[in-house]
This record gives sequence, structure tokens and C-alpha cells, in this order.
Amino acid sequence: MDIKVEPFKPHGFTIFCEDLREEKTGQTTYVGVYGDAMYTDIPLPISLSQLSMAIHLFDEPRDVPTTITIKIAQPGEDFETAWSFDTEVDLSLLKLPDIGDLPARPRAHVVLKVGGGTPPPITQYGRIRVAAIWDGKFVPLGSLAIAPLSKLPEPGSK
Repeated sequence: MDIKVEPFKPHGFTIFCEDLREEKTGQTTYVGVYGDAMYTDIPLPISLSQLSMAIHLFDEPRDVPTTITIKIAQPGEDFETAWSFDTEVDLSLLKLPDIGDLPARPRAHVVLKVGGGTPPPITQYGRIRVAAIWDGKFVPLGSLAIAPLSKLPEPGSK
């Protein structure tokens, strides 16, 4: 069987939580992880005491670090005006065991930990969205819906 391995495309995802704690063992504990939405009974504007994000980035391995721009947009905000920062990431080869998965391919994985501080007030319901400008391309990295508690689905409903 001849398997064609397509080139890796830069991609990733974001885990939204209340806090990230670094353990002595080198592990990170994610405290208060949000699923798809944060439901609140606090009236707008909402001032969160803290919001953290772990942004996971995947790409082909590179020999030199690359600069990526991370953008974080508040609900209703355009990415053009979103808060952003540049970061240099080392996308070096991951040392993975050969477990027989096909197709075998080299890959790189970086986790950026953002937060621990007070985010700007949320002035409308909607999604906090995270994206990157990566190799000149716009790469979506996830979102978290902010919704009123009255919109919380009933248990067992679909």
C-alpha cells in the first residue's frame, strides 16, 4: 500500500480555564476548564477576576524559531483591532515513540500559556476568539462563548 503523506498545515486549539498552575513535576494543572461556553448571571459589562488560556500549536518541525502573532478578540470585536502579541516559538522535532501509527511523520508542538491576569471587561455576549497570523496565513485557534445563565441548556436536552 502506497500512502501519500500530505504536508502538515499549521493548526492548533485553545483550552480556556480560570488558572494554569505549573507543578514541580513539570506538569501543568488546568483549573476550572471551560467547555464550549462560560455561563454567567452577572449583568454586562462582566469583569472577570481571571482568565487563562493554553494555546496549542502544531506544525512541521523547523530548524530555527519562527515568529507568530497571536490575536485575542473580545465578543463582537474584529480581529483587526483585537489585542495581539508576537511570540517566537521553537517548533523543533517532537521526540515520539514509534507506536506503529501510519503515516509516520515528524511533527512539532508548542504550548503558549496566556493569562493569570484580569482580562478587559466583556461588554456583550458572544465569543472570545483566538487566532494566529502564522507564515502570513490566518489560523483560527478556538473560541469560548460567553452567554447568560438563562441560555444554559437543560440537562438531557440536545
